[in-house]
Amino acid sequence: MLKLVLGRSGSGKSARLMEEVRRKRTEYPGRPIVFLVPEQYTLQCERDLIRSLDIPGTLDIQVLSMSRLAERVLGEAGGRTRILLSDPGRAMLIRKVLAEHREEMQVLKGAEEGLVSRVGDFIREISRNRLDSGDCLEAAGRVDNPYLRRKLEDLARLAAGYEEELAGRYLDSEGAYSLLLSKIPESRILRST
Repeated sequence: MLKLVLGRSGSGKSARLMEEVRRKRTEYPGRPIVFLVPEQYTLQCERDLIRSLDIPGTLDIQVLSMSRLAERVLGEAGGRTRILLSDPGRAMLIRKVLAEHREEMQVLKGAEEGLVSRVGDFIREISRNRLDSGDCLEAAGRVDNPYLRRKLEDLARLAAGYEEELAGRYLDSEGAYSLLLSKIPESRILRST
């Protein structure tokens, strides 16, 4: 069962969740509990659980971030055949694509400062919205403003180059999350919780 607890800082979310974990451990002894937290909070959450529950360790409680959950599920249910790119690895791949397509660029050819980051943000955004380079190129064809059309064509070209580089070899975080969603039904880790 998935339960979301939302609220402002200091509103008692953590205390409520610690109490819920205590109750579930009593109600279902030995049954694994997956505690999904933000990336930067995993270690602190484990410490808080140990302190709050007054237990020596968290063997039956798995404190995971989304990326760690994806690694576990994909490792178990299949899908870890490609290399998962870190953010610096992703930036290096985008830099490579930019260098390979520099001469073809119409608008973005002269841009340097922050271009890798902006192109990365653009690719992440279209991916999160389940779009790809073909959709960008199609959108460019419907734009009347010539400057905007050329810029969209440049971005579509870069997105296509990035997609080609990823194909069959690498997996970025957006691709990993999409793959995770498809593998959840096959996961024993999540089924047993």
